Amino acid sequence: MGGKKKDEKIVVTTYGGQSEGVTGSITEISYKKDDNSRGFILLEMGGIQGNNTVLGEYQENKKLLEDIPIEDVEYVFIAHSHQDHEMHLPYLSANNFKGRIIMTKENLEISKKLLLDSTYIHGKNIEYLKSKGKKVKPFYSEQNCYEVFDKIDTYDINKIYKLNDNLSFRFRTNSHVVGSTQIELFIKKPSGQIKKILYTSDLGSPMNKEFQPFLKDNYIVNKANLVLMESTYGSSERSFSRKDCIKERDELKSLIQEFVLNNHRNLMIPCFSYGRLQSMMVFVYENYKDTWNMEIPIVVDTALGNDINTVYEKILEGEELEYWKEVKSWKAFKFIKDYKGTITFLSTKQNGLIFSSSGMISAGHSVIYAKQLLGNSNDCIAFCGYCSPNTIGGKILNESQRTVKIEDSVVLKRCTIKRFSTFSSHAQQIDLVNYIKQLNCDQIVLHHGDTESKMELKIVANEELRKINKTTKITCSYKNMQIVL
Repeated sequence: MGGKKKDEKIVVTTYGGQSEGVTGSITEISYKKDDNSRGFILLEMGGIQGNNTVLGEYQENKKLLEDIPIEDVEYVFIAHSHQDHEMHLPYLSANNFKGRIIMTKENLEISKKLLLDSTYIHGKNIEYLKSKGKKVKPFYSEQNCYEVFDKIDTYDINKIYKLNDNLSFRFRTNSHVVGSTQIELFIKKPSGQIKKILYTSDLGSPMNKEFQPFLKDNYIVNKANLVLMESTYGSSERSFSRKDCIKERDELKSLIQEFVLNNHRNLMIPCFSYGRLQSMMVFVYENYKDTWNMEIPIVVDTALGNDINTVYEKILEGEELEYWKEVKSWKAFKFIKDYKGTITFLSTKQNGLIFSSSGMISAGHSVIYAKQLLGNSNDCIAFCGYCSPNTIGGKILNESQRTVKIEDSVVLKRCTIKRFSTFSSHAQQIDLVNYIKQLNCDQIVLHHGDTESKMELKIVANEELRKINKTTKITCSYKNMQIVL
């Protein structure tokens, strides 16, 4: 992968999981320096997620990590802190990485929490596999995780920084999650010619940004030689309108009214700890701050989510910070951080609105609540985000399955199950096409999407470009695809 070359070409290799799917974002760029050596950088360091088995996921990530020439890499850029974009950063410390990791100060604060959590889960997965007789070794340890923090340098958004005579970069705003960015790379060939690469990472949707607190607008980068654009929601099947956003939020309020406030039953909303949880907390505060029955708790049960809540107090500023403090101090919230607190709450047989992680019910305290609620016809589980089909959440949502295995129990699905699709902050097909139409570039490579999503987005984008007399080349990524500039 990325073998050293004798010419001035810039070589971009999409070999991570994002080349064929939606997780495991790792892209390599190699370029020739003025001293005739070749520089190597990585765009993100994400993990592959969503495999049907713990062993299968371990094997996929093992193969991915073994391909990386760690000792050659000078810089690793992180655009935002979701685990499919940065989970394997501790692997660098465990494998003689001598370079630097580049991100914003906001993402550093978030990463400190997320990386420790994912490293802990990785350790638990290794213990589980060993208990099943599998010969596996951890990719990295908690010590490696702390060590990698010392390899991170932070930079401001919207400023160009020169890293060496041939490489400069700039972060641009992105409305995917709080702190998320796009990356502009400026690579100067020894001849003096400068090539610009835009890496969008996951983009946010302008369609529902008004419903997502604390986000910045997507900055539209108009010019580049090469654009690496995500296509997670490239399919029209995942499209929705502002009217749909309002309708679904009204439907969620009706569920809360029916199950929690009127019938005093449980409604659980599995939440991703970073982004979704905070949005849901703001949602219930804005809609119920003056009317909520304070005898009914709104449970925020997630250790990582509560840590991220605290991080928000460090990275938000001005009016946004004051408003977040106001939301967080609302007396209706009952914060639970550990397993003992979860069991204590359940043992009281108290009912309420419950936010718990993980969002896919793949691990964490949401598994405990799902096991308790799924078989009860009086309760409700409402999903406000994507669930991989292989997770407990995905199996709960699978209408063809009457039962779901949760830990050591097989549970009959009897509770009310709801799925909402407009709470995601991912850019939709129309958002991606509108961005593409504003680009003046030589080539766009669609990645971070399944094959169907990329192909549909490519077809629709080409049709729209023809209408405005543009002939931008659009291609879809594949494993070990190389783009030469």
